[in-house]
Amino acid sequence: MTPVLNEFIKQKRQENDVGGCQDNDSIDNQWILNEFADWLQSQVHNLDDSTVEGKLRKALAGGLSNRGKRMKSVIINGYKFDIVDRERFRTTQNLGVMVEVEDQEYYGKLKEIFELDYYGSFKVVLFLCDWVDIRRGIKTNSNGGVRVIFSKLMHTGRYVHDDPFVFSSQAKQVFYVEDEIQKGWCHVVNTKPRDLFDVPE
Repeated sequence: MTPVLNEFIKQKRQENDVGGCQDNDSIDNQWILNEFADWLQSQVHNLDDSTVEGKLRKALAGGLSNRGKRMKSVIINGYKFDIVDRERFRTTQNLGVMVEVEDQEYYGKLKEIFELDYYGSFKVVLFLCDWVDIRRGIKTNSNGGVRVIFSKLMHTGRYVHDDPFVFSSQAKQVFYVEDEIQKGWCHVVNTKPRDLFDVPE
């Protein structure tokens, strides 16, 4: 969507006689938050849908249907994910989520699963998670192991740029094991997708 977003920003700057300097980032963000969705919907007829990317843009511009679903469990990427509330009284654990972005690992617990429907053209599954703060809530041990603490969270919704959602296609599953010595901290245990085997060449 970057080219379409850039076109929107360019148009808004021309309409409001605003230059393109860094100081205008906050103005751009306000336009994006308040007006981009409506503007995009008005541009549906101008979007080229002759490619897969174009079809996706057109579906996004058309907006969501009212057929979205909220789920408690989903199997994706070879993992079975369950939301926190579903696991409250269970001995199994399928709520741990890890996402890697630009060589940084983010760890979370799965709160909600949503399936968004773009009028049958596309369906997207989103995970809403509680994310551990990468500055205050993660420690790496000398042996390379990772520990996290869920009392220190980020993307809590206090700021406009907070985004607790990830695409399910980005998510890997992890388990959290309580640290017996430092209460509140959990050791992260990586898992492999089901039905995935290391076969020697």
